[in-house]
Amino acid sequence: MEIESSNDTDSTYHDVRSDVIQDVFIHEPNNAQTYTQNEDIAIIGVGGKYPQAANLSQFWENLKLGNDCVTDMPKWRFDYEKFYRDTNDSSMLSAKWGGFLDDIDKFDPQFFNISPKRADLIDPQERLFLEVAWETVESAGYNHESLRGRSIGVFVGALWQPYTALAIEQTINGNPQAADGLLYNIPNRVSFFFDWSGPSLVIDTACSSSLSALHFACESLRQGDCEAALVGGVNLSFSSDKYFWLAKNNFLSSDGKCRSFGADGDGYVPGEGVGAVFIKKMSDAIRDGDSICGVIKATAVNHGGKTNGYTVPNPNRQADLIFNALNKSNISPDQIDYIEAHGTGTSLGDPIEVAGIKKAFSKYPGKENHCAIGSVKSNIGHLEAAAGIAGLTKILLQMKHDMLVPSLHADAFNPNIDFENSFLAVQRELSMWTRKRDELGRVKPHCAMLSSFGAGGSNAHAIIEEYIPKLDTEHSNAEESYFIFPISAVNKERLQAYAEKILYFIENYSVEEIRCKKYANDSLYLRDLAYTFQVARSQQNERLIVIVKNFDELKESIRKYLLAPDQKIDGVYTANVKTEQPAFRLLFADTQLNQIFDAWVKGKNHTKIAGLWLSGMDVNWSLLYKEKQVKRIDAPTYPFKRESYWMKQMTSQAVTHSESKQSKLHPLLHKNTSAFFGQKYSSI
Repeated sequence: MEIESSNDTDSTYHDVRSDVIQDVFIHEPNNAQTYTQNEDIAIIGVGGKYPQAANLSQFWENLKLGNDCVTDMPKWRFDYEKFYRDTNDSSMLSAKWGGFLDDIDKFDPQFFNISPKRADLIDPQERLFLEVAWETVESAGYNHESLRGRSIGVFVGALWQPYTALAIEQTINGNPQAADGLLYNIPNRVSFFFDWSGPSLVIDTACSSSLSALHFACESLRQGDCEAALVGGVNLSFSSDKYFWLAKNNFLSSDGKCRSFGADGDGYVPGEGVGAVFIKKMSDAIRDGDSICGVIKATAVNHGGKTNGYTVPNPNRQADLIFNALNKSNISPDQIDYIEAHGTGTSLGDPIEVAGIKKAFSKYPGKENHCAIGSVKSNIGHLEAAAGIAGLTKILLQMKHDMLVPSLHADAFNPNIDFENSFLAVQRELSMWTRKRDELGRVKPHCAMLSSFGAGGSNAHAIIEEYIPKLDTEHSNAEESYFIFPISAVNKERLQAYAEKILYFIENYSVEEIRCKKYANDSLYLRDLAYTFQVARSQQNERLIVIVKNFDELKESIRKYLLAPDQKIDGVYTANVKTEQPAFRLLFADTQLNQIFDAWVKGKNHTKIAGLWLSGMDVNWSLLYKEKQVKRIDAPTYPFKRESYWMKQMTSQAVTHSESKQSKLHPLLHKNTSAFFGQKYSSI
């Protein structure tokens, strides 16, 4: 979270944030910092897709409104009605619910230099994670060219292999398929595409996979194995064998509700999702001027050992895990004001988790404070391998917006948990996130704990603190006369989709972004937004550049372009660098001309700068800002093309050559895929 000055009209928000500006513990850069085993890790980018949320803005809206995103299983996943019985028949399915992603078949293979024929056979989990990896890197304020060849690690939590299971099912039915579903491909595909040389690992510790991945990524950074890391998880559910296995082992909720800490919880609801964060050591992030959205104070992993059953958690080992993380973080329990719990909603697991928390906190006499607790599983289901990254994303969004969102389905508490006489309180409504103060009355940053527990006993925990940078007062009143927005894509269709996405963002989210980052005025935010598009977005062949004075002009210019993309519009210029001006590019190697080009940039000759960039010139954008402290911030990311890629399928009965090709195809290959997903794709 970034703050520049206090000028907010919302009095409640203003009071809270102005306290932060005046007397919060500020994170100061330490230029002389040396290697320490427990150095803080900065989260500088975050991306993801979750049930009924194609992006994090939609995810936040669902969390804020307390939406239950669990639905009946879409019938194209598999025909559960053949197997579903509302009985105790162990040979049948007893549950038909889940948190499902839209458009899991959609992909933009040529953007990633993958042939369409090859894309059909690649695991959708691999494809989705690759797209979210790109989104997360852009969210961090980088383009992939600037990171090429760097020592960056990729750590991914993954568990199920649904595409492999689907291929086996089709092969048995007489339709041989050889789809890729091996989990190691998920991180390796990212490392290969971005040309990164750090560790590239898939981690499977069941439901703690993505949080375990975060732990090992942090350790890799501290050990010097990589300079930065992309960390996340992915989880999809579209094969029947998964649901049968979960039903057979009594994991599934009988009513489609994840009742985290609520009464009558008898199982969990599977959920789909893919998410990632981009992380660095704190000293490196501050040195590089990164936009830091959270601080990882500590992570820890352990195992529950032998218990009364293979899937029965151990409260003592969970307490040890939390205690270990607290010790490494140098965070006192009374500083923790929110816990994003594992909270699967089972009558046994939730009380054991609460017992472990209480035991860990009991090692600090007199430190038991009021602390909110909740679980994102109540909103979107249990994302299993991606549960940890979903919980981390929820924490970061709550910190960004200074709010705690409701945890659902806990109107009546689990009778085995005594919340009345506990310092823990289930967060059941939307509220401001109240800040704590130290002995001197200074406001402390928000601090949260996050837990993930694997079914086989592998536990993971993290402590996350809000980041509040030092207030920039020296340049807080500096304003620009013009703002230059360079936007590019692989073709005109994607360029227009990108412009549409940007327009939607500035119309619906920019005011909230300004408030969250606490800019003194629109111009300062617009300056950083323009700078982000200048330096933190990949430069594709089809280009659009918009030169404006303010937000209203930006919105109006983009609207005019979308209505008439081929017409001449004041302040709006388009070109394709491969076809428009190839002769001009021959001059780029001339040193004297490059000095002239730089002089144009320094002199802020906006039309000449636009001409340079539209011709394919690499513009030194930093020359526009001289000594001003301009920042890379979160902004709309690239809009991938949405086309269906899926293995060809047939029914379990023999299909003759006389039958139509349409009957052989999986529903996802039909033209009207929106009928199967319940809504039309939007590039926003």
